[in-house]
Amino acid sequence: MKGVSRRSSKGLVMIGVSRRSSKGLVMKGDSRRSNKGLVMKGPSRRSSKGLVMIGVSRRSSKGLVMKGVSRRSSKGLVMKGVSRRSSKGLVMKGVSRRSSKGLTLKSSDSKGAIFGKAS
Repeated sequence: MKGVSRRSSKGLVMIGVSRRSSKGLVMKGDSRRSNKGLVMKGPSRRSSKGLVMIGVSRRSSKGLVMKGVSRRSSKGLVMKGVSRRSSKGLVMKGVSRRSSKGLTLKSSDSKGAIFGKAS
């Protein structure tokens, strides 16, 4: 039910309203819960490493994610719109990825969390 709050096994999910829950921050928009955490429809999503927001500056437990600006975190580089996380490190969409063996050119990878629309 869009526009109202609802109860789920994971807790309270409010659509259209920003709020805090035991799982973290639920931002306004059409969001949903999955067994891997909070998946947000649109450019931002929640991963096991914390909340990554694209296009909005905010503080998270891992540090600051800034609009349009890349930055370093304890896990590597966070970049707007083009990056995703995998168990092997940072994967940059259509460009390259970091791995334990160094930098590898790769156009696509089925592994990792894709930043973008919730599937």
